[in-house]
Amino acid sequence: SPSVRSQSQSQSQSQSTPGDFRIATAATTERVELTNLQLSASRVGVRLDVLGMGEEYLGHETKLRLYDEWLDGMADDVETSPDTVVALIDGYDVLLSSSVTQLKERFISKESGFKHPIVFAAERSMWPDDALSLLYPPPLESNELRNGSPHPYPLQYLNSGTIVGYLWAVRLMLRVLRDEYGAVSLCGPDDQRSFHKFFLENPSLVTLDYDGILFQTLHYIAQPLIVDGSGMLYLDNASLAVTTRTFGPTLDKWRRTPCIFHGNAGDGKDYFEMISAAWTSAIRDKSVVTVDPPGYSTGIVLFEMGDLPGARANFERSIKEEPRNALESMYNYAVLSNQLGDNDAALSAYDECVKAKPGHIDALLNSANIYLTRGDHDTAKRYVEIALSAHPDSALAKHYYAVVMEKVQ
Repeated sequence: SPSVRSQSQSQSQSQSTPGDFRIATAATTERVELTNLQLSASRVGVRLDVLGMGEEYLGHETKLRLYDEWLDGMADDVETSPDTVVALIDGYDVLLSSSVTQLKERFISKESGFKHPIVFAAERSMWPDDALSLLYPPPLESNELRNGSPHPYPLQYLNSGTIVGYLWAVRLMLRVLRDEYGAVSLCGPDDQRSFHKFFLENPSLVTLDYDGILFQTLHYIAQPLIVDGSGMLYLDNASLAVTTRTFGPTLDKWRRTPCIFHGNAGDGKDYFEMISAAWTSAIRDKSVVTVDPPGYSTGIVLFEMGDLPGARANFERSIKEEPRNALESMYNYAVLSNQLGDNDAALSAYDECVKAKPGHIDALLNSANIYLTRGDHDTAKRYVEIALSAHPDSALAKHYYAVVMEKVQ
C-alpha cells in the first residue's frame, strides 16, 4: 500500500476538512515546493495526504497507482460517505490558497453550475497534442456565457494537475486509465493525454473549471496576483481583468479567489516561483504583496488583444528577467519590432536569436526578408545561405534562396 503522510492541524481539521473531503498529492522526494504546499495546507487546517514518499518514481504510472491505492483504501473504509469528495493535486508546482476550505462547497454548489461528478482544471493551451484541440468544443460553447460577453483568454483545455470529484467517480476514472487504456507510458510523454481521452469519451462524467472558480492555472495568465498575510491568494481584476462578464456577487468573488493555483508550463512555472516567494514573504511579515505576471505571458496576452507596443515592452522585460523564456521572448520582440516599423531593432534581436541558437531558421529568413525590402540583396543572400547550410532540406529556405537569386541576378 502507498505510504501516506498527513499535514493537518487537529483542532481546525474537523471544521475545514470533514471526513467526507480529502486531498492527496503524489510526491516521492522532499523538495522545497512540496514543503510550501504542505505549509499552505496546514496553515488553514486542511489535511493533505502525501503519497509515495521515498518510493522510486517510475513515471506517471507510479502517480496513478498511488492515487488508485489511496482511493481504494478510502472506499474500503466503512466510515466513508458515498458523497465523499476527493481532490488530487500535483506536488511540486501547486499552492493552496486559504479559500481551499471552500473547495467542496464550491464544487457541489448549484451556483457553480457543475453538473458532473468530476471537474478538472482548465488551461489556455492544449498539451501534449495540439491536434486534440480539434476535438474540443469551441471556447464560447464550452465556457457557458452568463451575459453574452466573451472571455478575453478562455480557459479551454483540460489540465490534469488539479482534479476534484466524488470518490466513486474519480476511482472509476483511475481504474479505466490503468486497466482499459493500458500503460500510460505507451500513451506518450504525459499522463494528461490519457485524461484528455477519458474527458472526450465520457462527457457526462467530466467537465472543466472553465471559469476558474476552483483552480487557476498560470500558463499565459497576465493578471497580477495579490497575497496577504493569511495565505489568501487572489487575482487583481483591476488590471487585465480575466473577464468582462459579471456572474453575481458569489461567483465574482469565487472567480477572483480560486482555491488552488498551479504553475503549469514554462511561463506558468516562472509565475509560480514568484508567487511562492511572495507567499512566504507575506506570511512571514504579515503583509500584502502584489506579484506582477511574467513579461512573457503578459506579452502573449497583449499581442492577442492587439496591443503591439505593450506586448513588445513585455517581451523586452522577459528577455532581462526570465532566462527560461529569453530566446522566445527575443524572437517575439524582433517580430513585433518589424511589425511596428523598427527594423533596426528587429535585425539586432534576430541576430541575438542566431547567437543563442545557431541556425535559427526563422530569425535568419526574417532578417533576409528585411534586407530584401531594403534592397540589400547581397546581405539577404548571406542570411539565406546560412539558413540553407543549417537546414538543407527546408522548402522555405529554398524558396527564399530562389527569390534572392532572382534579385541578385
